[in-house]
Amino acid sequence: MALTICEKMFFQTKKINSISFEIKKTERIEGKLITQKAKIDFNKKPFKVYVRQEFPTKGMEVLYNAETNKNEALVNTNGFPWVNLKLDPMGKTMRNNQHHTIFESGYDYVISILEFLVQKHYAEIHSLVLKKEDVVYNGYQCSQIQFINPYFKYIKYTAEKEESILDIAKRYRISEYMILEKNKGLSFHENLKIGQEIVIPNEYSPKMILYVCKQNNVLILIKVYYKKVL
Repeated sequence: MALTICEKMFFQTKKINSISFEIKKTERIEGKLITQKAKIDFNKKPFKVYVRQEFPTKGMEVLYNAETNKNEALVNTNGFPWVNLKLDPMGKTMRNNQHHTIFESGYDYVISILEFLVQKHYAEIHSLVLKKEDVVYNGYQCSQIQFINPYFKYIKYTAEKEESILDIAKRYRISEYMILEKNKGLSFHENLKIGQEIVIPNEYSPKMILYVCKQNNVLILIKVYYKKVL
C-alpha cells in the first residue's frame, strides 16, 4: 500500500513541468532552526525559477533563467543599497543559511532521493516504508507515508580522486550540508585531495515523513530527520 502510493507520487510529479507554490521550510543551521517562507514560480524545461521571499526578508526576489542568466542569478535584496545583484547560485552568499540551492526547486531533487532509497532497499522496502493514518494538511486530505531507515549512519570516506563535497553528495544522494557539518573548514566547491579522509552520512536521512495529496498524488509536505528517531 505505502509503496504503491509512493510509485504513483513518483509518476505524477515527473509529469509536472511548471508549478507555482508557496513554501515554508524550517532547516537546522549551526544548531538553530531557521524558518523561511517564499512564493515560487518554477519551470523545468527550460529551467526557470522566480522566488519572492515573504519571511524573513519580505520582498526579496531571486530570478534565474538557465537560457539567459549565464550561471548568475538576478537578486533584488529589497533593501540597502537598493540595487540588483548578480550572484552565483552555488556561491557562499546565496548558500548562506540554505541547505539547498535554487537548482533543487521543484520536485526532481527530492523525488530522485526517494526513488534512490526505494531502489536501494527494494528487497525489504515493505518493512521500511509504512503507511500511517491519513491526515488533513492545509485543507488537503493526505496519505501519510513514513520511511524509517535503520541503516543510516556516518562513515569514513577516503577520496580516490580530486572531487568536491557537491560531487560526493550528488553521487550518493546525500546532503552536502550534513557533510560540511561533520567536516569543519571545508567548502562546497573545494576539491578534496587524493587520500583525504572525511566523514559523510551513508544515506540521506534516518527518517522521513511524507504527506501525499490523495486528490492528485503530489507531495505537499516532507519532514526530514537528521538524527535517528526510531
